[in-house]
Amino acid sequence: IKGSARSVVGFNITNFLRGFKTPFLGLGGHDQAAGFSVAKENIDELISEINSLGDKVVSEELLTKHEYADLELPLSAATLDLAHALARLEPYGLSNSKPRFLFKNLHVLEDRALGGEGKHHKLTLEQGGITQPLLMFNTKQSHPISELKQCVASIDVNVWNNKESVQLVGSYVEV
Repeated sequence: IKGSARSVVGFNITNFLRGFKTPFLGLGGHDQAAGFSVAKENIDELISEINSLGDKVVSEELLTKHEYADLELPLSAATLDLAHALARLEPYGLSNSKPRFLFKNLHVLEDRALGGEGKHHKLTLEQGGITQPLLMFNTKQSHPISELKQCVASIDVNVWNNKESVQLVGSYVEV
C-alpha cells in the first residue's frame, strides 16, 4: 500500500515516520511531506503507531496557526508602485513566499459579504485619511464596523475594466 503525508511547519513528518517499528517497503521525503509504501498486512500496525505516537509528539501549539508578517507598514505605504514592485518577485511558492505585511490601528468603514454563501468579505479600511480594500477569503465571520487592531495581508495589483488599483488580500485580522 502506498501513502503520502503532509505536515505543519515545525514537525518533521519524515523523521517521525522513520521512528516507527512498522517495516516500510519504502520511505522518503522532507520536513513537511513524506511518501511511503508498506505491506498490506502491516497497515493496521502503522495506523496504530501513527495514532499512538502522534498523540504524544504533536502538541496543540504545533497545530495552532501562526501568522507571520515580513514588515509592518502604514496603510499609506500600500501603493500601486509597491504592488508592482512586489509582483516582480513572482513566482511565489514554498521557497519564495509572497511578502505579507502587518497593518495596525485601522478603521473598518465597510464590511461587505461576497459570494453566494457569504464566505468571502471585502472590507474598506481607513487610516489617516487613506482607504484601501481588504479581501478576506473563506471566512464567514463578519467584522464589525469599528476598529481593527491589526491585520496581515499581501499587497496586490487589482485590474478591473482595464483600471489598476491596490488590493490587500488578508490572511489574519484581529478586532
